Amino acid sequence: MLKNTSKTIHFILDRESFGCYCIVLSLAVRLLWLFLINPDLSGDALFFHEKACQISDGLGYTYQGQPTAFYPVGYPAFLAGLYYFFGKSVFIARLANIFLYMIILLVFRVMMQKISKNHLFTSMALLLLAFYPNHIAYTNLLFNETLFAALFLWASCVLFIALEHKKIIFFVASGLLFGCAALVRPAVALCPLIVLVLKLLNNQGRLKWISGIFILLLCMELVLIPWQIRNYRHFNSFIFVSTNFSHNLFVGNHEEATGRYAPITSEIKRYKAMDSEEQYDSFAMQSVKQYICQKPFEALKRIPLKVYYFMYPGMEGISWNMKGLENSQLSVLRILRLMGNAGYLLLLFLFFASVIDHQFNRKRLYSFGEKYFLAMIVYYLLVSMIFFGESRYHFHLIPFVIWFVSVFISDILHEKRLAT
Repeated sequence: MLKNTSKTIHFILDRESFGCYCIVLSLAVRLLWLFLINPDLSGDALFFHEKACQISDGLGYTYQGQPTAFYPVGYPAFLAGLYYFFGKSVFIARLANIFLYMIILLVFRVMMQKISKNHLFTSMALLLLAFYPNHIAYTNLLFNETLFAALFLWASCVLFIALEHKKIIFFVASGLLFGCAALVRPAVALCPLIVLVLKLLNNQGRLKWISGIFILLLCMELVLIPWQIRNYRHFNSFIFVSTNFSHNLFVGNHEEATGRYAPITSEIKRYKAMDSEEQYDSFAMQSVKQYICQKPFEALKRIPLKVYYFMYPGMEGISWNMKGLENSQLSVLRILRLMGNAGYLLLLFLFFASVIDHQFNRKRLYSFGEKYFLAMIVYYLLVSMIFFGESRYHFHLIPFVIWFVSVFISDILHEKRLAT
């Protein structure tokens, strides 16, 4: 029985056409979700929609009539482009999420093929990612996660190609994509430097690679310059992308911090009373420094909470979809959320088992791509440990987690097949 099951799985997953079927079926499932589930706009989704409408009307990126750079402009600007050409429709924005996720699946497939020629690995990973419940739930959410994941994976994939072929054009393309991603989530700007460090640690610091990374960084900055000039004109100071760096640091490091995003009401009121965003930025940074200097152990004690909220729950997208729905739909989504979180915990368990198993058994060396995947997971975990944890911030890392799980399961199936 076990032998026949293993052979059947191998036969199905080893077929090259399997990936295409996965992507097509994933598209169908997302379209079904789009038409069946219609959640209310709330929180960040409502903010992004309103700002996109504002930008598409030519009113600029403002808050209470004043220019703002408090939140990164990338996603509102992306929606504004859609609204300008296709009309201010939430439906259009949701369709764009489906299109972006098809890019994620296609790019991830290319990345996997760069790492391994084993169809079993790549097919299993694509299958798990294509039907990952939380990502499907993001279809109807006007959050920036899907856009950022598409840009981040695309930029990373092109960077892999650049490092393989050592052609400047690919470094340029990757830099432009990383620049667009930085307009959505500024922390991604350090990722190319992490790649450089990985190469140097592997004694692969050839001049072409090093110069290529710096060309990439230059192209990334070229994308950001227009926005930085705009900010300098309005705020009379250099702003990399947004002015909420100190705010986010403050949210995760103050007297009543919970380890996750919980706005400090009293401090937000003080911010609104201030003359400018730079003034609040300065105030928030001073408050963080003062708190950490006075209570360093209190700040350190929150790190486990930040890690917890970064990793769990895994189905927050389904929770957001439940806003404004009828009771019959809510019941179905609650069951789906419960089952999804159980599956997510299993995914995490298998991921850690995969990493531990590799460290003890070392059946093969990690490829550069796998080292990059692990480095990105560690990097974004560290970012959350410094600021605060929210499970939506691991959205773009799920493909990497799934890769390691797929390799681990594939190795087990292969061993079972040999044993029988």
